[in-house]
Amino acid sequence: MAFDRLNHDGLFINLMRRFILATLLNVLENCLGICYTYVCWNSVYSRMFKLTSGVRLCGVLSPYLFAAYIDDLINHVHNKEIECMYNDTR
Repeated sequence: MAFDRLNHDGLFINLMRRFILATLLNVLENCLGICYTYVCWNSVYSRMFKLTSGVRLCGVLSPYLFAAYIDDLINHVHNKEIECMYNDTR
């Protein structure tokens, strides 16, 4: 899923390019910076580790943050006139 591949640093850079208020950037950085998880495999749990990518799937802001992140990639592909195909559609 694309939402869990979103790089936090890349997101912050894209938001700074859009001149997002520094206070909002700090809030987002703090919210995303406190995300930790662990892996459970065969009833054995790993140590906790920090997530450096991804946004919460149920988060209200997640679709907007993903759109801000991916927008530069879409513009780059469009400006380079690179053709992309999906189900025989350009």
